[in-house]
Amino acid sequence: IDYPRMLRERFERAQQAVKAAGLGAALCFNVDNVRYVTGTHIGEWVRDKFDRYALCPRDGQPYLWDPAPPAKRISSPWIAEHVAAPISNMQGALPPKVGAQQDFARQIKKMLVDYGIDKEPLGIDLLELPMLRALEKEGIEVVDGQQAMLDAREVKTQDEIQCLKVAAGMVDATYYDICKAIRPGVRENELVAIA
Repeated sequence: IDYPRMLRERFERAQQAVKAAGLGAALCFNVDNVRYVTGTHIGEWVRDKFDRYALCPRDGQPYLWDPAPPAKRISSPWIAEHVAAPISNMQGALPPKVGAQQDFARQIKKMLVDYGIDKEPLGIDLLELPMLRALEKEGIEVVDGQQAMLDAREVKTQDEIQCLKVAAGMVDATYYDICKAIRPGVRENELVAIA
């Protein structure tokens, strides 16, 4: 598996899909889309917080908002110059009166201006309503971006296929070990421990 090639090809496919959809960019919150665009991931805990997101502009490099920018600059040097701290209301953990949604929208607007795409439609894959409304108040045209990302990810690259084969082999080996261990009296937690 050529990981640098996979990262490059994934981002190129995402940009092609953004262009084909007529978007200035796609702003991704879905953890799989963020990983696809940036080649970075930080685990399951971020799934329901909307505190990590990435911009896939139609031209230029991706931009990542991550809760730990200094760590990301070390662990992911390919995006080190394009990462900053996110602004989020943590899916409602911060009440609207705090104003995180307005700060978030200004953050995104500034980045769109920097990329020269602030007058173009911004595709969003998923986002909570107060954050979306704040983007609209900043004059950003928000449209569906999930379909563009699904289009980008639909056909797999040679390296993605190799990753799928490795993952399938790991699952097969795990099920083989579980099949050997299944017998009367074995507890489910013992089988889970094998997995």
